[in-house]
Amino acid sequence: MRKTDDIGGSGFEALEPRQMLATDLAVSLGALENRFDRGAKTDKIKVVATITNVGTDRYTGNGNVVFFLSTDNVLDDADVRFATQKLPRVSNPGSRGTVRLDVAEPKFVNPSNSANALAAGDYFVIAKLELSPGGADSNSANDSAASEQTVAVDYTFGRVDSANTYQSLTVQLPNGASVEFSLKGAGRGTLSRDSSGRTVVTISGTDRKTDVTIKVKDKKRTGTIGVVSVTSPLKSLKGESVFLQGSASFTRGVGELKLSGVRNSSVTITDPFLFYSETVLDLGEVTNSVVVQEDGTVNRLQVKSWRDTDGSPDSFRADSAKQVSASGDFQASLTLEGPNRDGLAVSRVQINGEVSGEWRLARGVGTIQVGSVAPSFRAGIVGPIENLRTARDFSGLWAFQTLKRMEIGGSVNGATMLAGTILGEDLLLGGTGANADQFFPGTIEFITIKGVLNNSTFAAGLRTTDDVLLNGDDTFVTVGFSGVRALEVRLTMQNTTFASSVLPDRVKINRRNVNTSGDVRFVRALPVGA
Repeated sequence: MRKTDDIGGSGFEALEPRQMLATDLAVSLGALENRFDRGAKTDKIKVVATITNVGTDRYTGNGNVVFFLSTDNVLDDADVRFATQKLPRVSNPGSRGTVRLDVAEPKFVNPSNSANALAAGDYFVIAKLELSPGGADSNSANDSAASEQTVAVDYTFGRVDSANTYQSLTVQLPNGASVEFSLKGAGRGTLSRDSSGRTVVTISGTDRKTDVTIKVKDKKRTGTIGVVSVTSPLKSLKGESVFLQGSASFTRGVGELKLSGVRNSSVTITDPFLFYSETVLDLGEVTNSVVVQEDGTVNRLQVKSWRDTDGSPDSFRADSAKQVSASGDFQASLTLEGPNRDGLAVSRVQINGEVSGEWRLARGVGTIQVGSVAPSFRAGIVGPIENLRTARDFSGLWAFQTLKRMEIGGSVNGATMLAGTILGEDLLLGGTGANADQFFPGTIEFITIKGVLNNSTFAAGLRTTDDVLLNGDDTFVTVGFSGVRALEVRLTMQNTTFASSVLPDRVKINRRNVNTSGDVRFVRALPVGA
């Protein structure tokens, strides 16, 4: 063996330092593609990520390639993670693998974590290696790479080109529901978030042939939108399993509005006569809300129920309506200010539950058919009622011109029925100025009550000067015919008065014929007892 000089005088040659083997994975991104895919009907993000083992040793672990959207090309906590792909096999030094990303552009307008909401704008795509602890990587500096191009994230839906290609928009709402927004016809829609984090839908450029559909894709979930603003005419807006919680305004009218519910909201429709003289409103479950159509006739207002739980008055106001219906209770006040094509404020009211609130109708009603009427109910109807029916009990204060037929399926307790009376603005007896009442001839023709009749007053053509009836200051209107034609009470009648200058000679009470002459419950002359 050859001897050489050495530090320790051993006579052996010193060994050269040996380099330690190391694993090092690096990622790079190719050209970024971001365009609308007609087949998928959505914007797509396409890019190839290349992963190379640039180290000197084998990589024995596994992992993922995770993709982020970033407003800059530096990865930080503000970036939004949107896709994950499995790491390709890059075991040997110098080996290379690719991941081809081809996904729908993410739309996180209002996720459950609002800090990760993805606003409209331009974003870089960043790919980052997430490696398992068992596969040591000696250099983390090359574990991420950013694209040179950007992705244009927007929240628009509707026609995207002159070839009538329509782009739908699918977003994730705070409860995790995936909701699709689509528009067919002229115009476009956009989504955004307001300062409260609510989803805002803005629609413009539409015409009377445009349909907008909002659909929750997961049938087990519902979606909530906070604000709807439509500044052009619209044929329809339909939300499947969608609830409004905020406000909706249609400044040029809408032909049909259909939602699963309206909660703590206001809905305003103006200028509907330009295209839609008869709007259809199908609002599902309504709670603590106000709905207004400024002009024109509502063909149908339909709800599952309308409940007022916050003490602030709920209301529906329109020029007139053909039909108002509810499967359950209807606790909103109803104001109808003009005639429909039938010359009535509303042609038919069909409510299966209890009615409460206040009704102010500037014209008459064809048919009112309800489940029951709450004692707090008040109605001022400037016109006739053709038919009034209930399935169960009846109460409240009613003022109207005439009533042709009244059929009560249950009992009547604490009701006041005033034919030939127009109540003032407060819908109460007595008052001056705007609250002053007016009195005219009036009739109630046929009354049938299947239960008992207690603590009530029925009057036709009665004039009073205060808020108490039959207390000595009342008189009958003498010009024109006023009267009650027929009465049948299947059970008992107590503490109840019928007052009119014309009353039937005989009525049927508790299945017996009763002679009204001399019966103090039937008043033909005033003051009472004179």
